[in-house]
Amino acid sequence: MDRQTLIEKLKSFVEEDTGKPCPEMTDDTTLREGLELDSMDLVGIIMKVEDHFRIRLSQEELQNTLTVGQLLELLIRKTNPSPNSVTV
Repeated sequence: MDRQTLIEKLKSFVEEDTGKPCPEMTDDTTLREGLELDSMDLVGIIMKVEDHFRIRLSQEELQNTLTVGQLLELLIRKTNPSPNSVTV
């Protein structure tokens, strides 16, 4: 899946979950402060991402995911697995 499609989908999830327009989103935008998300918003958005893309994001993967760019890179890896990777 391409980066622009992921950004648009992420914006729609943020707007659905918070009920307000999504702030400007760049790779450096932080998930909490930059997108004005609290813990509950973040959990809701991650659940929507997992359901929509039929993937699972582990606690370890999310622990160091602080910015939009980091989340997008994680989603790109998860939605476009390499041919040699095995999905469990």
